[in-house]
Amino acid sequence: MLSSKFKQLHIVDGYKFRFQKTLANGVQRWYHSKLNSMFYHSHPNIYLFLEAVQEIQTGNYIKINTAHTQRKVRRAKASVEKEYSIAQEMKRFTNREIDRLTCQISIKKIPSSKFVDQVRNL
Repeated sequence: MLSSKFKQLHIVDGYKFRFQKTLANGVQRWYHSKLNSMFYHSHPNIYLFLEAVQEIQTGNYIKINTAHTQRKVRRAKASVEKEYSIAQEMKRFTNREIDRLTCQISIKKIPSSKFVDQVRNL
């Protein structure tokens, strides 16, 4: 019955509106998977269904309301300094103050996984 409504073509004030069934995206699939995993039967009791929906909704509200209060990850001072020095070497290379070989050698002395791909692409 519902699928037949999606296939109908409605005309309102001279405009044609076509209702199409859209594919589920990742959020919808996650929601249905989470909801289905909370039941043992394909046709649960209405009270169990409402309790499951309320549990999912409460969890989502908590995630949304605490997203801005998450603690920021503190990075070690040594890694920040390494990344800064690598960025400085890359800047010197892009400004043509040093050649590619010198840049690669100086960056290899300061290992950092963040800029390894950039060094290889020089």
